[in-house]
Amino acid sequence: SSICRAIGSFSSDWTYAATDPALRIHSADRSRYQWSYTGTWTRAMGTTVLDSSFATNRFNQIDEFRGLKQYKPTDVGLPAYLDEFCSSRGGCTLPSMTIGGYQPFGGGLSDGDTATHMQGQSTITSVKGRHTVAGGVDVRRAQRDRTGGGNRSGQLNFDRTYTRQFSDEATLTPSNLGLSLAAFELGLPTSATINDTLPSSFDNYWMGTFAQDTWRLGRLTINAGLRFEYETGVRENDGQMIVGF
Repeated sequence: SSICRAIGSFSSDWTYAATDPALRIHSADRSRYQWSYTGTWTRAMGTTVLDSSFATNRFNQIDEFRGLKQYKPTDVGLPAYLDEFCSSRGGCTLPSMTIGGYQPFGGGLSDGDTATHMQGQSTITSVKGRHTVAGGVDVRRAQRDRTGGGNRSGQLNFDRTYTRQFSDEATLTPSNLGLSLAAFELGLPTSATINDTLPSSFDNYWMGTFAQDTWRLGRLTINAGLRFEYETGVRENDGQMIVGF
């Protein structure tokens, strides 16, 4: 068996150089752990051998964004009902702000991702005179659980739509620089969205079984066998997946 855990930073954090830790709002604070266990059992009964094993492993990763979680929508002047919305759905963060031509800031919650795999298999082999008969079964289960992430505190996009000189840009196409920043300072977003992502749990089962006979006839050996496999396909436990199954 083995268990390990690691905590890392975020390579895309452009606030990493801030001297005040409270201003390093884009640090992902990535938390990751994994474990695995394997066990085997073998029994010999004369000319018959039974061999069984079981293995399981899990991998989990989530970006906690502790810096973004210091804030909520009302801290930047947004309505209180947004605080109520994000608080009831996993927690609030500094809303995502996209200003055309500038570095965006703020963001949503990360999708926590946990993958778990289990496998059990057993084979039996028996020597009977000229025959070596074998059979076995292999069962596997793959599961993936994801928490609902996304911009639950809102995402605001600012560009030059409401601050440009002319609505018709056929003869003059201004830059977003300055104009999108003016829209941000005036509080005039071009669009505003919010995410309400549901948590999900996926699984997939696979099973295989076989029977085989090795028959020795002098210098000639005949191998005859039959194998059967069945797989359920990926499914969401609450029936929420409508594509990708």
